Amino acid sequence: MTVIEPDCSDWSYLIEHNAMNDEKIKNDIQPAIEAGADVIVLGCTHYHWIEERVSAIAAGKAVVIQPETAVVAQLERVLQTLVVR
Repeated sequence: MTVIEPDCSDWSYLIEHNAMNDEKIKNDIQPAIEAGADVIVLGCTHYHWIEERVSAIAAGKAVVIQPETAVVAQLERVLQTLVVR
């Protein structure tokens, strides 16, 4: 497995300021897809706001995973162990 990490460091800022656009997303993820990425993990709390847009741009090229549900489930498990003690 090879991990390709495109520079999306400005995405959170752009999302917070309602300045994200499809062209920016495409320009940032296209090089990773061209390098062989077949899965895109949206690993930031802000990215659920653009999940549909990323999925549409990556359609047929890469699967988009939003780990938010799994992270929340794990947080619940951890918190339950703290409450039980």
